[in-house]
Amino acid sequence: MAIAGVLAMKPAYVILDEPTSYLDPAGRERVLNVLWDLRQEGIAVIHVTHSMEEIVEADRVVVMSGGRVLRDGAPRDVFREADALRAVGLAAPQVTELMGRLRARGCGVRPDVLSVEEAFCEIAALLGQATGGGR
Repeated sequence: MAIAGVLAMKPAYVILDEPTSYLDPAGRERVLNVLWDLRQEGIAVIHVTHSMEEIVEADRVVVMSGGRVLRDGAPRDVFREADALRAVGLAAPQVTELMGRLRARGCGVRPDVLSVEEAFCEIAALLGQATGGGR
């Protein structure tokens, strides 16, 4: 309800601090859909969260620790540096972490995979190479 009241005022931007905390999956999805709709309407959304999966589609990600900006850029660029994130107690999205583990084992997957769909394509390509199907 509080979000609806703020949106009725037609703001240029909204700042939300952990808006999906303690929500069930359906509630979380509804909030994320509202945030997506706001972006589509040209409203700037500043989304403070510890859930990296929630921000993979952001235009820009700023990682802060101790009041300092540690990383600032597109999600693909920020999450590519998973070791730097882990150093401050954060993790890249799970699918990005999985791809990193595959790379560490010598698999030729991209380091900037952010979605399950992208991971599927990368793994399917690897399996195709393993069976002679090529990329």
